[in-house]
Amino acid sequence: MNARMPVDQTASLLSGSPLDPFDIIGSCLAVQQAWLLQPERMATIIQSLMLDISRVHERLVRTRLGCSSEPAVATIPYDERFQDPVWIHQPRFSYLKEIYLLYSRWLEDAIHTTWNVEPGRRRRAAFWTRQWLDAIAPTNYFWSNPEALQRSVI
Repeated sequence: MNARMPVDQTASLLSGSPLDPFDIIGSCLAVQQAWLLQPERMATIIQSLMLDISRVHERLVRTRLGCSSEPAVATIPYDERFQDPVWIHQPRFSYLKEIYLLYSRWLEDAIHTTWNVEPGRRRRAAFWTRQWLDAIAPTNYFWSNPEALQRSVI
């Protein structure tokens, strides 16, 4: 593909293709290309992510040293996946939860604030990304889900 081709035009080459009938690849590619065309803006967004990650790491260290601290990334009250108190009181599970939530929210926000992408394409990219993020949630895997571990022991 030509590097100078407009973002929507390049990504639309895949749109309607039998290989991508739901425009998963095309919409995500459009967002990624828009990011590559805005390196300064993307650098700013990544810098804020790094600052948030350092807050999560700092909280882990403080918790390991016995200091109590508030979660660096708050859970959403209606998200039932992380409601068990183990996700708050055990440092390794709290860290896993906060890192997952931080990266998930960052990626979704980065997609929703992408410039130069048709709104429908941006929404599709956000939808398919959310499906992928939900699939890789730590609550979906036995060894990273404290509730499943507790049930297997009892």
